[in-house]
Amino acid sequence: MTLSLLADSTQNQKSRLTSASSSYQAVIKGNFNPISIQESSIDESVKADDAAVPTSLWNRKLFLHPTKYIPEKHDRILENLREKFALRWYRRHLMQSFSRYMQSKHGIDWAIKLSDARKQYIHGNTKSEIILDGNVGADTVGRAVNADWWNWSDGSTLLFWRWPEEVRLEARGGSSFPWLFKDKLPNYKIPQHYPRDQNHKKLLIDKVWSPIARRYIEMGFVKSLSGFFCAPKGLTDIRIVYDMTKCGLNAALWSPRFYLPTPDSVFDSIEYQSWMADTDQGEIFLNYFADPHLISYMGVDVTEVVKGSEFDTGKARTWMRWNRWPMGVRQSPYATTRMCAIALECIKGNRAAADNVWA
Repeated sequence: MTLSLLADSTQNQKSRLTSASSSYQAVIKGNFNPISIQESSIDESVKADDAAVPTSLWNRKLFLHPTKYIPEKHDRILENLREKFALRWYRRHLMQSFSRYMQSKHGIDWAIKLSDARKQYIHGNTKSEIILDGNVGADTVGRAVNADWWNWSDGSTLLFWRWPEEVRLEARGGSSFPWLFKDKLPNYKIPQHYPRDQNHKKLLIDKVWSPIARRYIEMGFVKSLSGFFCAPKGLTDIRIVYDMTKCGLNAALWSPRFYLPTPDSVFDSIEYQSWMADTDQGEIFLNYFADPHLISYMGVDVTEVVKGSEFDTGKARTWMRWNRWPMGVRQSPYATTRMCAIALECIKGNRAAADNVWA
């Protein structure tokens, strides 16, 4: 009776069933915590991309008795522990992990070999394996060094050396699907247009600048351009849409079908004791390198975006190109979800092992 009243009191019974059930069970057991009400009030369906992390919620969870948590006293202490100890430990062990990989593959003197190989490459030689490993590894470690505890403020790159050998090259340099090209790739050169509303234009430029600053969009040879536009997101923010259809790129590509679960496929398998979570994997597509055969066809006219910056070429138009999978390319969901599935399989480990909690 109580459960049905809690569920029926919401506007959307399905989406609120689990949280209402948890509160109901907590009341019965006598350990109902009003903090859970405060946390649920912060949950929003629309949140600005630059919204601050609610660190107080994380800090409070570290205390057995949340009522003893005093933000003015404990926030600074916990922040120092994270930044000065935990984050430094992570960075040091990450570098050691990469160094062990390079030693196992290229020998104990890998640093000297890498330096020599780079000198030869400057004189016209093709990139060798040690250069590719060294460049991507340095990029990975460098981004980790520039990150803070809560955000990859300089972007992120996969720790490719920790991936299974079968897909390590894809994690390092991108998945290549030339067999998915079903038509001639486009030659689109129309300049980028911006909204007349100056506020929307500024928001749009800021959104495009973010992947440029994080080096997801790079300088390089461009054979064809793509476009972008914005759509409202909440009351004060916009959502950027990268348009790969108008330029003709998506029409030239094919992607296998794959099916994802929908909310309706979950509701039949949950009950009032079920726990659910909404995991937002930030920049999930941009974690993965794009197909090397495609990047020159994923150009972006960034003339207005980079004006006055280090990327401003001083020419009439400035073109750059994506080196990661942007949302909007037909192959992006397939390529990224495929790699995510491989990563999840590695995380869960051997399901036949007796001590595997995922078995």
